[in-house]
Amino acid sequence: MPGHKGKAIKDFDLFALDVTELPQTDNLLSPKSAIKKAEELAADAYGAGSTVFLTCGSSAGVLAMMLYIGGGKVIVSRDCHISAINGIALAGIDPIFVFPSDGNMISAVDLIEKIDRHPGMPVFVTYPNSYGQCFDIESVAKSCKANGSVLFVDEAHGAHFAFDKGFPISSGEAGASFWVQSAHKTMPALNQASFLHMAQKESLQKMMKCVSMVHSTSPSFPIMLTMDLARDYFTKNKGQIESWIDTCIKICEDINDIEGIACNRFGKGVFDFDRTRLCINTAGRGVSGYDAQKHLMNCGIQPEMANAEGVVLITSPLCLNFRKKLLSALNNLQSGSIRVGNERLMPKPQKAIGIREAMLMEQNAIPYEKVKAGMIAGRAVGLYPPGLPLLVPGEILDDDCIGYLDYYIRKGHEIFGMDDGAFAYIGNDVLINSK
Repeated sequence: MPGHKGKAIKDFDLFALDVTELPQTDNLLSPKSAIKKAEELAADAYGAGSTVFLTCGSSAGVLAMMLYIGGGKVIVSRDCHISAINGIALAGIDPIFVFPSDGNMISAVDLIEKIDRHPGMPVFVTYPNSYGQCFDIESVAKSCKANGSVLFVDEAHGAHFAFDKGFPISSGEAGASFWVQSAHKTMPALNQASFLHMAQKESLQKMMKCVSMVHSTSPSFPIMLTMDLARDYFTKNKGQIESWIDTCIKICEDINDIEGIACNRFGKGVFDFDRTRLCINTAGRGVSGYDAQKHLMNCGIQPEMANAEGVVLITSPLCLNFRKKLLSALNNLQSGSIRVGNERLMPKPQKAIGIREAMLMEQNAIPYEKVKAGMIAGRAVGLYPPGLPLLVPGEILDDDCIGYLDYYIRKGHEIFGMDDGAFAYIGNDVLINSK
């Protein structure tokens, strides 16, 4: 990321365009002319009833969707981004979490089981995940419709899905009512560029109230310009999009011919996946993803993230000439002696108190090395990237959570939510006995 890969699809003077709300520039939070027209073009491209431009990232869209729900119980896939946890706290939502199962994937079967058990309850899911992996969202959307549940989707990593059948189905086409996408991840738009879509035009007025609560009143006009340009580029360059998909498929095949290295080989829990996202497993060479990432960076290739087993590369149609460099780097990756096990399954910590209540309570901090099972988390804690919470505020730190964190800390993975290595907790000591 970002998807422009440092290349502008149209030259412009950044500072000349960095203006404020003027009669000729329009107002993002109350559009009537240029911005409104650009949003209508985006809605048409994505098959939405209405679309809102966001220049504060998809995080703002997730917060707005949570405020739109407005409290109560909500079914939430636990592979959600930290912004979803913040939105839950802001809106006073009581989440019913669905945890990943096979291969840390969210299961459509598990989601549907929860939807059937709680008809009419709003549903919030992440699709695809940070690895480009997808569950069967069409079946989930059908279940929502049958049960009278509204489907909200964080599709931050799938802004490109709507533009070619070679991608997984977009959540909008699948039947979602609301979905947010990060244009900057795979499209030639500046960082923080996001689209917030609504299936029905009637939802726009209420959603704009929610957006205005979390979005800057000084939006970036250069970001909005690149969003319009990115939409135009993807709409008019179908051949380039197809070439992007084909190139990535061929690169993946070439990688799979390299001894000890595999690309986009997933378990049975993955229903579909994004062919333009390269998930490269180096475990067969005895090399962890963290070491592979260092090697690739030394070769001039910047992975999006790494884990114990491998690295993830996010590609773009604006950068298709990386094949030779990548294959050379992988062929020259020296075999190691590290025994790389499978990624640890995410634990399922128990709730002690609500997220909003926990976030607003007085908290203490302790060096992580001194934590004890039974402490109640005061902050969300998890792996970054991708920014998914292992613990949310109000949940109990148990032995499984400690083991999970210990494993990734030893591997060198960055942990968010622990400033200077300190764990924030509620209360004076161990409040809950770990089971």
